[in-house]
Amino acid sequence: MERLALALAVLGLVTLATAAFRRRRAGRSLPARIEPADFHLDGAVGAATVVFTSPYCHACQEWLRELDAARVPVHRVNVATHAVLAGRYEINATPAVLSVELPSGRVLAAYDDGPTPGAVAEVVRLAGVAVPTAAG
Repeated sequence: MERLALALAVLGLVTLATAAFRRRRAGRSLPARIEPADFHLDGAVGAATVVFTSPYCHACQEWLRELDAARVPVHRVNVATHAVLAGRYEINATPAVLSVELPSGRVLAAYDDGPTPGAVAEVVRLAGVAVPTAAG
């Protein structure tokens, strides 16, 4: 009986922690605009993809693999080594993936979780990369 009570208490704590984490992430806002010069994109025209990463971020690595496979050029910002830049844009968790219109710096799409097929397809589309279709 004690084991059951302990298991239920642990399950309750995990449920509360998960709910708090989801609320914190749901309240997270990503920038609506960036300054292209901050990312060495001044003078560029078209679109850019900026990915804020951190050393042990599994979702960051997934994003980078997906975008690399789709041949999307990515401007990577490691928040551990570029903390001031991350702070300027209030990036306090990774991943943060931004599709940016240049030269305005307007963020067209932003993602703060692991890649989904729809999110990757949207970033690829906004980057203007031609995606090969399967021959049929």
